[in-house]
Amino acid sequence: MAKDRGLGLEALGRAAERDPSIDRALDKAVLSEIRAHVAKGRDVVVDGRIQAYLLAKEKIPCLKVLIDAPLAVRAKRIAGREGTTVEEAKRE
Repeated sequence: MAKDRGLGLEALGRAAERDPSIDRALDKAVLSEIRAHVAKGRDVVVDGRIQAYLLAKEKIPCLKVLIDAPLAVRAKRIAGREGTTVEEAKRE
């Protein structure tokens, strides 16, 4: 979707913050892909907190797994990814 709009992933994320229809369109596209794989008898792994809710809402059988990490670990990963400090990542 980012490529279709001529945007990078970060720019698409910022655009989605301003325009909720982007998130809904992305959810719809992901669900369509999942349905296609499930219809062919394939297993699918989906990452994201909202995905289990969306799958259940659409009556797509799923196994929900929550993986949690300590704040310090999460902040370090985010800081590395976003090019910011660990302290800034913790505040966000």
